[in-house]
Amino acid sequence: SSSPTSAKVFIDGNFTGETPSVFEVVEGNRVLSIEKDGYKAFARELNIKASKEMDLGKINLLRLDSKIIILTKPDKASVNIDSIYQGLSPLELDLQPLVEYSLDISKPGYKSLSDSFKLPIVEELILQNKKGYIELEKSLEPLYGQISILGNEGTKVIVNNQIQGFVPMKMDLLAIDQELTFEKEGYVSQTKLIKPTPGLKQTINISMLTPEQD
Repeated sequence: SSSPTSAKVFIDGNFTGETPSVFEVVEGNRVLSIEKDGYKAFARELNIKASKEMDLGKINLLRLDSKIIILTKPDKASVNIDSIYQGLSPLELDLQPLVEYSLDISKPGYKSLSDSFKLPIVEELILQNKKGYIELEKSLEPLYGQISILGNEGTKVIVNNQIQGFVPMKMDLLAIDQELTFEKEGYVSQTKLIKPTPGLKQTINISMLTPEQD
């Protein structure tokens, strides 16, 4: 028998009937296959002995996997499902439906996110959106640290090749490793590495040097 019932039974690829039922099989090594729409095919090798009954009990068929596409803003965030790392977003996964999964998403400079989800069966997915998959999109909250920059007035402050302003100034930067470049006409450019920390105010004192002083 099988759960669900009315699954098609094949012996060595030949259709034999539907579950539940009793079948007579020729002695020898045989391959039993059980198939039903919406479920994964089941296969098992059997060693059939003449005049000897074999009870396989109830065979539980598993639903076909459902597809989910996990999107994040920003992308390239780490995705863990049930505490197992799956990869970086955007991510496409095939998972067993009707099971509740825990979802954890993280990315440096952003607040980690935890959630849970359960996928419907394939047939329901197709009825819902005709795509046969679900898109799950999550936005991560950025974490910033405040940076105060003091020193030679009028010095240009550049972050990621973009001018942010001029010394003296304050700015909020994403809490990841940042490279700051300082430029002022007649002085040698400087570069500093800093990691902003949420909730912590940091101060950078810049002393620009002329080519003669360098």
